[in-house]
Amino acid sequence: MIKKFTNQEVNFGADCSSDYLKKRVSELAVRKILYVTGKDSFQQSGAMDFLRIHAMLKIEHRFSEFRANPNYNDLMNGLEYFQKVRPDCILAVGGGSVLDMAKLINFFGTTKIDPEGYLDGWWRPKTPFMMKLLPCIAIPTTAGSGSETTQFSVLYKNKIKHSVEHPAMIPDTVILNPELTTNMTPYLTACTGMDALSQGVESYWAVGATNESRIYAGKAIRLATAFLERAVKKPDAKSRKSMQEAAFWAGRAINISKTTICHALSYSITSHFGYPHGHAVGLLLPAVFEFHLKMGIVTTGLIDCFDCGNHKNIPAFLRNLTESIGIICLKTFLVKDIELIASEVNIERIGNNPVTLSPADLCELLIKAMAMSPSAPPRLV
Repeated sequence: MIKKFTNQEVNFGADCSSDYLKKRVSELAVRKILYVTGKDSFQQSGAMDFLRIHAMLKIEHRFSEFRANPNYNDLMNGLEYFQKVRPDCILAVGGGSVLDMAKLINFFGTTKIDPEGYLDGWWRPKTPFMMKLLPCIAIPTTAGSGSETTQFSVLYKNKIKHSVEHPAMIPDTVILNPELTTNMTPYLTACTGMDALSQGVESYWAVGATNESRIYAGKAIRLATAFLERAVKKPDAKSRKSMQEAAFWAGRAINISKTTICHALSYSITSHFGYPHGHAVGLLLPAVFEFHLKMGIVTTGLIDCFDCGNHKNIPAFLRNLTESIGIICLKTFLVKDIELIASEVNIERIGNNPVTLSPADLCELLIKAMAMSPSAPPRLV
């Protein structure tokens, strides 16, 4: 099934996806492709065979030398390779970090904007600017980030998370082939799935939400709550396909609304304590939802996205879901850890939250989140 949006064309489903890819490459008149992939996942996911055998593409120029949470040095290496290859198309195949890296290489490599100046904030356009990047084809092999359909990418510099954003960064073409997600481990499935679910929830109540973004967010929440546990514990074709679609719709939602408090607090948890991003947001979501429910922020529309009967059951449902799929607190957070996380909250994302929280409020919420996790709460020392 092909869907056309304003800024991209999307192929849903494994059927004929290789034929569709060959057709798109032909339509774009591509001569030289830069493949941005994971180091090991490219082969383990079946993506290499999909491209070489089924789509009959030659993989001559491939960049995969970057870490799971790409940093500034990774980007500079990618840009050096980009200038060496001088491609006319970028094909990104992998998880969220891979897709983010491909979009960053396309953005900075094509525009020649100085990455350091952009990230450090001393280079910014005074007014929104238009640009044309290279055609970008995105093929996700995980189901979570939604990066295949967003206009921003995450990059770390000195352990600080930065978000690079421009509408031109949205890939022109997306291929959602759930068969490429079948080799995901249960833990990776859990982490990426929680990212998609949290994106859907945060998008729904975000200050920047619109009617359109809430439609997308609702699709993501319904699919994730119905199929995430099954995809982790007893994965089958239906659950894999549903979670890949949940991730896509969550991406469409946050591309409009952006995320809020779970993501605002999660980056420091990832950077300082090594939790994968989806695990970090999953730790926070039950307590954050409970907090917003008590504040009267949770609307009937959002409640209806959950099949929980009484709305008061939703925090417990989320807590049980995270425990069931292994999203638990793996360490005892000290008060100094809580204070560090709160002090490094992402200002842009927290500003998009419908409730304003002080540093003390954030610490209290973090303590509550860790206490709700099926492990030891923070030690008050």
